[in-house]
Formats: sequence, C-alpha cells, structure tokens
Amino acid sequence: MTVELRARRATVAIPAVLALSAGLLGAASADDPQDSEVSASANARKSKGYNILSKDEGYPYIARWNPCQKIHYKINARKSPRAGFVKDTLKAVKRLHRASGLRFTYQGRTKTVPNIHSPKRYKGKTDLVIAWTTPKKRQVLKNLGGWGGGYWWRVSKRTGKFTKGWVLLNSKYRYKYPKGFGKGPRGGYGTRGQLLMHELGHSMGLAHVERRSEIMFHYTYRRKAKWGNGDRKGLRKVGQPAGCIRSKAPNSAPVRSANPHEYADQG
Repeated sequence: MTVELRARRATVAIPAVLALSAGLLGAASADDPQDSEVSASANARKSKGYNILSKDEGYPYIARWNPCQKIHYKINARKSPRAGFVKDTLKAVKRLHRASGLRFTYQGRTKTVPNIHSPKRYKGKTDLVIAWTTPKKRQVLKNLGGWGGGYWWRVSKRTGKFTKGWVLLNSKYRYKYPKGFGKGPRGGYGTRGQLLMHELGHSMGLAHVERRSEIMFHYTYRRKAKWGNGDRKGLRKVGQPAGCIRSKAPNSAPVRSANPHEYADQG
C-alpha cells in the first residue's frame, strides 16, 4: 500500500491512499503509484534525487535555515497517538541533524498549533513547532496526512532565510502509522518515522522528488525510514555545508512555502 504526496496537481482522494505534505496533494490508486504526467521539472528532479522547495515554487534562490544558529523546536502531542510519538520525533530530528549538520534544541511541549497564514514568529525563542491537529482546526489538512513548510525572507540574490517552520500532522490518520522507523506491517503506509522525516524535510526547505528510494518521494509506503542519497545531497544544500547566512535584514516580503491556494485538494 502506498501514500501519495503530490504537489501542483489536485486529484480525488480514495480511501486506500492517503495524502501528506507541503502542498500536497491528492491521491492515486495503490495499483498505479507512478503517475504518467511527469513534467520537465519533474524529470530534472528525478535525475538528481533532490529538489529545493523555494526553487520548485519558482524563486531563483535557495531558502534555508541559518546553520550557524540553533533551531529551537517544540512538540504539540495533544492529538497524537501518544505511545512513542515524542520519542520518535526526537529521533527523527536527530537523523535530520546528522544528515544536514543543522543544530536543534528541544524546548519541550507546547499547546501551540502553527498558524501557517501568518509570518509572525512563535513566542520566545521557538522557531519550529511539530503538532498533531485536526482538519477542523487547520483546514489545510483536509484530505491530507501532513503539511510541512515555513516562512522565509529573501536576504540576498542567492539566499532566502527561514524564520518560522512547522510540521502539521493530521490526527485523523494518527493510527495509520505505527511507531518506529522500520518497514511497518504488510499492506500498511510505512511508519511514523517515515512520515516525520518527510515532513521535517519540507520544513527545512526540500520539495518532492520522483525517486522512490528517497524519503522526499511523493508517496509513503512500506519501507525502512532512512534518508536516500538524493535526500542527503538536498539536505547538504540547505544545511551546514551551505555556510552561514550573514545578512540580518530582509530585502523582500515574507514568503510562505507551499501556498495552499495552489495546492489544496480540489476533489
């Protein structure tokens, strides 16, 4: 069984297939995991194994977090499956750190559900919130399993700087994903670890790719949750190897990733 993560094209969801992600999305038959409509940009993504979110959305620069500053994050587990969720989240962030070089500081629990319609920063030093919530609370999750992204400012010709990030997970599907980072049960969607790694990838500045071997592939499916070679290359592009962002003053209006006006399911 597969779960589709599609951008820039809305399709009708069907019960056996679930959509997740930064702009997602819609669904496709589990018997037809590869869609025939592959654009030129999608072919380019297939060849290199990674895709940068800001460039995928038409901007000429790479939007990323400043690797010379720690990313402070909190977890809202009020609507989560409870058993093991915080542990899985901490492990997913640790894997993200190892692959990207970005540094993270866990600040504990929160009741905050990210407001993706406002660039206003979270209270305190918090930069990123990972939260389970309902489509009623955040309509962008209607027919979606998750939504990862953030706000950035353009600070130079080649660089945008993330200032706020989020991972929203649809509590309607909280029991579809068993805990851990293994393959998961036969006929399942994969594990919670795969879901978390995928959405965290979006919140760091990665978009979908066409390679099935990557975490940022359009679908989640029964497989071990681990970064592919393309994922790692992309995370280096938005991570510590890309260097510090020196500019403090933005020279543009704030930009939100995966605008739901473009990506919301129309089915």
